[in-house]
Amino acid sequence: MCYPTFVKIGGCFLGSTVTAILAAVLKGAKYVGEFVGKLIYYLGLYFPILYALYGVVLYFAFDFNPFILDVNGKLFMFGFALSCLAMIIKAVKNLIIKPYRKHVKGTSVVEYGSDEKLSKHAPEAPTIYKSKVNPGIIVYEYSNRYDLYEEYEDGLRLVDTEYKEQKGRRW
Repeated sequence: MCYPTFVKIGGCFLGSTVTAILAAVLKGAKYVGEFVGKLIYYLGLYFPILYALYGVVLYFAFDFNPFILDVNGKLFMFGFALSCLAMIIKAVKNLIIKPYRKHVKGTSVVEYGSDEKLSKHAPEAPTIYKSKVNPGIIVYEYSNRYDLYEEYEDGLRLVDTEYKEQKGRRW
């Protein structure tokens, strides 16, 4: 049996459309699953989720009802409260402490005079001195530039940056 051309084209179009829709749905489900998984891990929600699953196993395997407030039920609720506390600690650590540490670590002062060897990623140690021409100016001399700071009561403020002339060829 030979089908007309429009039936063949319509079948190909329908098949490719269904395939594209299914691929988009699966890709979206993958992104949603990854997002929910990262959210559960990042906020520490896995502590109460795993404890609740443990309660479900106890309920079906041993006919244990954690909502009856006998000694076992109270112990189970205490354990659940501890898992919620662990979740709160993990969330605070990831939402407050880690970002704060990154901020403080990025702005910490590097001590250049120490005997310890600096890592190769440490910034270049400048030569620091007061300007002879203008005593209110502090000069930070680097290999490629001079940073000029003006002294104020609350600290130093960058006034200007003067670049040194490059010696030799420029590539």
